[in-house]
Amino acid sequence: MIRFLIKLCAWIALVVFSWMVVENSLPYLVARDDIAFLQERPWLAADSLWRAAIAVHAAAGIVCLLSCLLQFFRPMTRRAPKLHQRLGQAYVHSVLWVLCPTGFYMAFFAKGGLPGVVGFVLLGVAAFWTTWRGWIAMRRGRTREHVIWMIRSFAMVTTAITFRIYNIALYELGMSLDTGYQAALGLSLAGNAAAAEWILFRMQSHANSKPQNAKT
Repeated sequence: MIRFLIKLCAWIALVVFSWMVVENSLPYLVARDDIAFLQERPWLAADSLWRAAIAVHAAAGIVCLLSCLLQFFRPMTRRAPKLHQRLGQAYVHSVLWVLCPTGFYMAFFAKGGLPGVVGFVLLGVAAFWTTWRGWIAMRRGRTREHVIWMIRSFAMVTTAITFRIYNIALYELGMSLDTGYQAALGLSLAGNAAAAEWILFRMQSHANSKPQNAKT
């Protein structure tokens, strides 16, 4: 019962924070100029290529978050495998061919100086690689390997959520904007990667304990 409640709370938190990111991304799609992020960097806001890239990136991010929310909900994957497949295709293609390419381009204009650029480039590489591995594993029929890599991919994509949480928290704690931005990026990358590996470890431990439970 306790495990169920923990999972339920985590699920609700994921949905709420994902929706907040989606809502925050919508203004970029309609080319609004009254966005604080754009007002801080008017030289980029005036660049049509960069504006197009951030709009497309935001749209891809929305598709990624909305399409992956149900992917780890086991009752849905068992009862509606076709829906799982369609949502998975939307997620994979939006990450590989839209989110990561536009992210790579924008990384070189990132806030936070060189650490910001390096952090977002690493994030793009990690998101692309884990998603690619998960996609290839599924195409080859390696379901377990597919699940492992998609959990890692999901962890990288949801840095969009954890980065914002860390950034706000560090600012409220009195850290300067630039330092907080760099620290939030590092924490979200390392923290999400660690969380994914912990989940995989727990899954493996649970799987290994099943035969022992069956014998008792």
